[in-house]
Amino acid sequence: MKSHRNYRKPPSFQTAMEWLEQEKTTGPVLERARTILKLQPLLVSVLGKELTKQCLIISYTEGTLKLAVANNACAAKIKQLAPSMTRHLNKHGLKLHNVELKVIRNPT
Repeated sequence: MKSHRNYRKPPSFQTAMEWLEQEKTTGPVLERARTILKLQPLLVSVLGKELTKQCLIISYTEGTLKLAVANNACAAKIKQLAPSMTRHLNKHGLKLHNVELKVIRNPT
């Protein structure tokens, strides 16, 4: 029979957010998640609900926003709106310099 003397009960957390906040190694993950949560409604305000439904945030790092889009038509429309998107996100504290698009069928 194995001894359980060295067993340490893991701390209990109410939410995943609490766990992420407590762990030192998950800090960057939490920060990225918060940024993406902040980005989503800002994209809706610039692109509109229907166009936003056709894209998915892949990443946002160092001023570059990468989006997966459903088709070339969506990509073309987002390219047209990129200057407005840049101004809007910068106004809300997210520094955006570049938008990269990748066409992926059914990204959502």
